[in-house]
Amino acid sequence: MNHLGIARLLPACPTLLLFISSCTLKVEKLEPYGINDQSFVVSPKAGVWQDTVFRFCCDGSISTHRSLLDKGNYTIQLDSKGTPAYNSYPVLKIRVNDSTVKELRLNSRYTTYNIPFSLARKDSTNVSLVFDQDGLDDKGNDRDVLIRSIRVRPATREDSLLGMAINNQQFAPTSGAGYWQDTLFRFCCNGAVSTPRSLLEQGRYEILLRSKGTAAYDVYPLIRVRLNDSVLQEITLTKEFADYRIPFALSKPDSVAVSISFDHDGADDKGNDRDVFIQSLLVLPAGKG
Repeated sequence: MNHLGIARLLPACPTLLLFISSCTLKVEKLEPYGINDQSFVVSPKAGVWQDTVFRFCCDGSISTHRSLLDKGNYTIQLDSKGTPAYNSYPVLKIRVNDSTVKELRLNSRYTTYNIPFSLARKDSTNVSLVFDQDGLDDKGNDRDVLIRSIRVRPATREDSLLGMAINNQQFAPTSGAGYWQDTLFRFCCNGAVSTPRSLLEQGRYEILLRSKGTAAYDVYPLIRVRLNDSVLQEITLTKEFADYRIPFALSKPDSVAVSISFDHDGADDKGNDRDVFIQSLLVLPAGKG
C-alpha cells in the first residue's frame, strides 16, 4: 500500500518483438488489432511502473485501448505474480469488455496464464485487469500484483486446452486431504484432489504430473492417477520432484476430470510424515509437452 501514484505510463513500443529483455518492454503485435501495445489506461493511484513491470500497489484497474477483433477464439497470455499479506495471495480479475472471463489467484513466481475467450461477432474489444483486495498486515507484508506482460492472440487447439478448467489447478480436495503451500498442493492426509470437468475432443492426450513425496517407515507414498473413474497409473513417488507422463486416448468427445488419490498416510516413531506434494498437473495433446 505504497500509494505512490503513477510514476509514468509506458508509451506504445515502436519495436515489436516477443520478449522482455534488459530494460526495454518489447511485445508481440497482433496485427492489425493493436490490443498488445501495452499503453494501458490506469485508474488513479492504482500503481506504478517499475522498469518493465507494472505494480498494483493499491486497488484499481488497468485496461488496454480498444481494438477491432474478428469473430473467433482468442487467448490472453498474462505473465504475472503476487505478494501476500495475512498469508493470502492476491486474486486478479481478467475482463473482456465488461465481462469477467477469469479470476486468478497469483503466487510468488512469475507464471504465464492462458485465459481463453470467444467473440460471437466482430467487436471493438479491450482487456482489463482488476485488483480490489489490497492489504498490509502487521508484519509489513503488502499484498500487491505485478504484471510483466499481457498479450492477446488467436487461439490454437493447444491454447484452448491450456485455458480449460482441467489445467487451472483449482483442485477440489476431499475434506481434510491437504492444503496449498504457495505454489504446491500438499496431501497431509488421505484423500483425493480432482480437477473440474472439461470437454475434450477425440484424440490422444498426456497427463503431465510433477510431484514428490516424503517417507515414513522408509516407505514413500503411492498415488493413483484417474481419468474420471478409471485408474490410469499408480506411481510411487521419490524424495525429489520428478515429471510423470500418463497417456490416454478418447475415442469420442467426452467430459473428463483428472483426479489423484492418496490412501496410506502415515507418521513413524522418528517423526517422519508420509506426504505428497503436487507442483503441477497439465493435460496436453500427445507429444506437445
